[in-house]
Amino acid sequence: MKVIVLAVDWSEHSERAAELASDFAAKYGAELVAVHVIPDKPIPSDERHLAEIEFADEIKKYPGSGFSTEGPDSTSLELKDIVSEHESRDRVLRSIIGDMLLKRVQRLAHGKGVETVDTVRSEGNVADAILKAAKERKADLIVVGSRGLGAMGEVFLGSISHKVNQLSEVTVVTVK
Repeated sequence: MKVIVLAVDWSEHSERAAELASDFAAKYGAELVAVHVIPDKPIPSDERHLAEIEFADEIKKYPGSGFSTEGPDSTSLELKDIVSEHESRDRVLRSIIGDMLLKRVQRLAHGKGVETVDTVRSEGNVADAILKAAKERKADLIVVGSRGLGAMGEVFLGSISHKVNQLSEVTVVTVK
C-alpha cells in the first residue's frame, strides 16, 4: 500500500476516519492524501451559523473574511447583493474551514509518524472529487466517514460514501 486517500469534512465520523487512515499510512509507510471538497450546493443558514460559531476563533484570524457571529449588516443591500454576499460568504467560510480541517489532518498524521501528508482542496461534486483525487494519485485505498456533513448539510451515508464505494476502482473503508 503506497497511497491512501482520506475524505475530510467536519463530522465526528470524518475525524475517526482520519485516525484510521493515519494509522494505516504510518503502519505501511504510505503517503496520505487528505481531500476536502467544497460542495457546489449552498450552505443552509442554520448550518452556516453553526459553522461560524464552531470555528469563530479560527475564522477571525483570516483577514478580510468579513465574518462575525452577529451576521452581516445588510439593511441597505438589494436582494441580488444579499444573495451574492451569501454565496461569497459560503465560499469563504468553506475555504477557511477546509484549510483548518486539512491542517488538523496533517498534524494528526505527522504526530502518528506519517512522513508524507499531502492535501487537496477542490470544488464541485464531493464524491466525484474524491474519486478523481484517488485516480490521479493512484490510490490503493480510500477512507471515508460513514456519516457526516461532508457537504455541510448532505448526509454522508447513502450519498457520498455510497457513491464512492460503488464507483471506486480501489478498496474503500467506510468508518463509523
